[in-house]
Amino acid sequence: MVSRVVDHLDIKLPDFDIVGLFDRVFKEWVSGRNNNIGKDLSAKMVKQGIFLLQCMIKWYVTTGRRPVPAVLAVMVFVCELNDVEISMDDLAGQLNVAVATCKLRYKELLKCLVDVARASLPWGDDVNVKHIMINTQIVIQYMEVKSMCNLRKELVSLDNVDLICGV
Repeated sequence: MVSRVVDHLDIKLPDFDIVGLFDRVFKEWVSGRNNNIGKDLSAKMVKQGIFLLQCMIKWYVTTGRRPVPAVLAVMVFVCELNDVEISMDDLAGQLNVAVATCKLRYKELLKCLVDVARASLPWGDDVNVKHIMINTQIVIQYMEVKSMCNLRKELVSLDNVDLICGV
């Protein structure tokens, strides 16, 4: 109904920027915290979150869905990955989002990461949702390297990931 009205009135609405939303919400959350998160850790977390959101867009996890729960799920995941305390319930309350929807997006993110780990890691058959956090750093680094490689060139193997990423 809304799209027909917009088409009839010939209005151009701006596209929604989910990455910009993540960046804004994350910076507001960091500035509102009393304990200090270093600038290096904050920049690393933003980079990881933006990359995961772009992967979720590529995997069609965000298609046709409300973007704020996906942003919240990525934010909670990145904070847990970097051992920063965060409460999904509190953050969902601040952003006026249903907690149940955020938990569903979180589970979908975990499932997608497990699928990527199973397809790309040599020990991928042993990866499951319960212990994906152990392998997440490697999976993200592998996905970053793979996304940066030119399709015409030879893909970088897992042996060279630590050399490229500086780990």
